[in-house]
Amino acid sequence: MTKCEKCGQGVPERKKTAIRSRHDSDRIIHESDMETVRKAVEEAVKKGVSLDGAYLRHADLRHADLRYAELRGADLRNANLRNADLSEADLRGADLRYAELRGASLSGVNTANCTVNFIPDEYEQAKQFIEGLKN
Repeated sequence: MTKCEKCGQGVPERKKTAIRSRHDSDRIIHESDMETVRKAVEEAVKKGVSLDGAYLRHADLRHADLRYAELRGADLRNANLRNADLSEADLRGADLRYAELRGASLSGVNTANCTVNFIPDEYEQAKQFIEGLKN
């Protein structure tokens, strides 16, 4: 707890959301005052912060605006990316195994060397993913 400067009463400290490196858990790639991982990731993307190598396994990124995100080599295994906009994102070398991609926009995404598996409901995303291999 910290003390309020005006009244001196105890005020609970606001927890920060940290996005860590998948290769070194002590290394923080981006730290945010946002309450959720999704909002912290969106904030980083808007600020142009590279999230290359980010550990985002099991992250709830539903409906996230990740256009132009730099996520090379990111660990997105089991992440929920349902209805997320990943247009023009750089996902080279990212691990998307078991990620939920239904409804996600993958147009213009660079997906070279990605690891991914699709379920039948993700046919449109699979087509966009394959197009991304050409980038």
